[in-house]
Amino acid sequence: MLGFQIVGTGQKHAILIHGIMGSSRNVMGIAKLITQKFPAWQVILPDLDFQATTLQQCAQEVLELVSHLGIQPDMLIGHSFGGKVALRLNEIRPVQQVWVWDAEPGLKEPEHTYKTVQELKKIKMPQPNRQAVQQAILAQGLSRDIAAWMTTNLAETPEGLVWRFDLQNIEQLLISFGTTAIVPRPNTDFVRAERHSHMNLGESERVHVLKNAGHWTHIDNPNGLIELMGNSFTRADLSMKV
Repeated sequence: MLGFQIVGTGQKHAILIHGIMGSSRNVMGIAKLITQKFPAWQVILPDLDFQATTLQQCAQEVLELVSHLGIQPDMLIGHSFGGKVALRLNEIRPVQQVWVWDAEPGLKEPEHTYKTVQELKKIKMPQPNRQAVQQAILAQGLSRDIAAWMTTNLAETPEGLVWRFDLQNIEQLLISFGTTAIVPRPNTDFVRAERHSHMNLGESERVHVLKNAGHWTHIDNPNGLIELMGNSFTRADLSMKV
């Protein structure tokens, strides 16, 4: 079963799913902001372990976690790859509200991330320390931001540091992400980052532009993101009080 973290003690449950090659740590900060501003809510943060190789399998793993916890989620939230997992979950077990941060429901190959994985696969592992990993990443022509991010994805072994997941699985998940089209249910809202202009979500009252943000919506502008989502939390709060 997937690992998880829980933030808040409210009676309403939101599942917040991180992106590819990420973890619950990536979304912990905004989960805390949500529960501070809307104390009627509890946020569950699954840790995708990336042992699955398809979007469907990831959704099933989150569903197994939900069943283990014995809850019926009221809201699904997902960032990037996690957003598409949330869309698939909403097909299997519909909830009241879905929010997708900077991800498209249709067919679209995540070229940049896929190329990043191709470069990471060229790095010989294990490595002796984090600095060596960073230098190896930079030597592949990847950015310092990617180098810093990927050093949070290391596991210690007697031989040295290795990736905490199989990059071959990550490749398969990215292919599944790009080749899976999901028709969003009417209860789905999308957040498009202002600085991530290649997102093809069209114009709709359910597509919200987050100012002053790139792909990492919840890092770049967490307060603005919560403001966009606020009505979803307060509507549910009010319905719970009736």
